[in-house]
Amino acid sequence: MQNAQHHNSPRPANIAIVEDDADQSASMVEYLAMLGHTVWAEAEASGFYRRLVTNPVDVVVLDIGLPGEDGLSIARHVVETGIGIIIVSARTRLDDRLAGLDAGADIYLTKPVDLLELAAHIDALQRRLSNDNRTPPSHTILNKPTWQLLREQRQLLTPDGEQVDLTPSEYAFMECLVAGDGETSRHAIAEALVDDPSSFNFHRIDVLMSRLRKKVRSQTGYTLPLTTAPRQRLKLTTRLTAD
Repeated sequence: MQNAQHHNSPRPANIAIVEDDADQSASMVEYLAMLGHTVWAEAEASGFYRRLVTNPVDVVVLDIGLPGEDGLSIARHVVETGIGIIIVSARTRLDDRLAGLDAGADIYLTKPVDLLELAAHIDALQRRLSNDNRTPPSHTILNKPTWQLLREQRQLLTPDGEQVDLTPSEYAFMECLVAGDGETSRHAIAEALVDDPSSFNFHRIDVLMSRLRKKVRSQTGYTLPLTTAPRQRLKLTTRLTAD
């Protein structure tokens, strides 16, 4: 294990590691956690997408050669969320590095990765993403738990009255939650987003929710009270009304 004492992080980050080599994954998790970061790891794409719904991150560290969906595909799915993307791969050819950057990676590192260098790149991404780190309101959500969907303005209203503009997809998702009294299924969301759900890539829902959670947190300081429920359902843990 490399010495973490010489590294000075600007602020703790929430980091996801997507790596199917258990030893490499454990080394990165242990080292980054020693620096004060919050880190979780998954070995494949589907586990990453599921966990991202309730555990949004600032930076994701991706291997390319994963079982099932590869790291390039994951990068393409999350690039619009504002998450910093670092690819760590054994593929060293120029065309591989260019493919990674083209997929949305901010940084492409080759294995074996130097953990001190990896941490330094994470710090650099944190400085770029620092505008997302806002101080939460002094009150608590428990005191005023009701969220509101403003249909005419297509906005989400926090318990404190702060407004978040929604994209069409985000608005459709919130309408599904309103219709289900705070709970909905992934199939219902797919039907609201596309005309033919049979060919829908359900990973889009996980990315959509992660992006919305990150937007709400960065603009208002609130955490959208969204969680998973049995049978692939999604629900809010506080009340949501619509006007």
